[in-house]
Amino acid sequence: MRTRHAFAAALAALASAELIDDNGVQWGVTRAYAEAKAKDCLASLRATAWHAQTERALKNHPFVKAAERGRLPLQALQRFVGEQRFIQANDAASFAQLAGSDWRPTAAGLLDLWRNTPPDNLKGLFGTLLKGELAAAPLLQRLIHATGLDYDAHGRSEDGTFFAPEPRAQAYGAYWALLARDGKRAAAAAAAAVNFPAWGDACRRVLHGLRKDEHMKNELKKRGLAEYQEGLAFLAFFAEPLPNLEDMALSILADDFEKNGACELIQDDVRTLQAYEVDFWDAVWKPSHHASRGEL
Repeated sequence: MRTRHAFAAALAALASAELIDDNGVQWGVTRAYAEAKAKDCLASLRATAWHAQTERALKNHPFVKAAERGRLPLQALQRFVGEQRFIQANDAASFAQLAGSDWRPTAAGLLDLWRNTPPDNLKGLFGTLLKGELAAAPLLQRLIHATGLDYDAHGRSEDGTFFAPEPRAQAYGAYWALLARDGKRAAAAAAAAVNFPAWGDACRRVLHGLRKDEHMKNELKKRGLAEYQEGLAFLAFFAEPLPNLEDMALSILADDFEKNGACELIQDDVRTLQAYEVDFWDAVWKPSHHASRGEL
């Protein structure tokens, strides 16, 4: 009788691709099943109402639309690069932690990521994302200078004031730090696969608009930018799709699903990051009163 029950359990496990021990306890699934489940998860996340809402918000965002029309205010571009300056080193630290690396930005490189030496032997999705942030760092620095934000580590602008980061713009990077702290690699991988294409598309559209914007070209030239197109290299870098993003994310998701992970357990993290992505663009387009430090 026990043998018959064990055989029946084995057949059921084979049919569902679940791995079940002699006591009927599921302890994982087969790799093939986990990989199929990972693909279904990303498809499900992309089919949600909140994802469609985010896509619409970014597609029609006034910052992007203004850039495409050649009417992006210099102050908006300043806000974009100033916020990115704070975000970049934080994201790099998050990606390093998610990649299992001990590397972190130095004290001198907390705001100026380009001052950091890249770590060796970075692999996988999060290693690739970290390498991308480090490669983009000097490109951002060039655009920071070109918009009139000083070389000063605090981001003093050309009018002598200090750049104050907008909390809404920084929430996205802060949430990445939470995912890294909690070791939520599957949620982070899914967020990268689902969210990053929209970021890249927005950068591409802003880039194409700025390339034709003679007024912005003259504004940045007055601030010392000799080669306008080279000054936009930061946007050009992120406008290009990340090779193998989908496959790298699927591999991490499959690792999680092999150990009984579930798409339902990561969707809120992906949804939250998407909401904060929209908040970033809202903040750089129309900063609130929180974007001013005031007097101490």
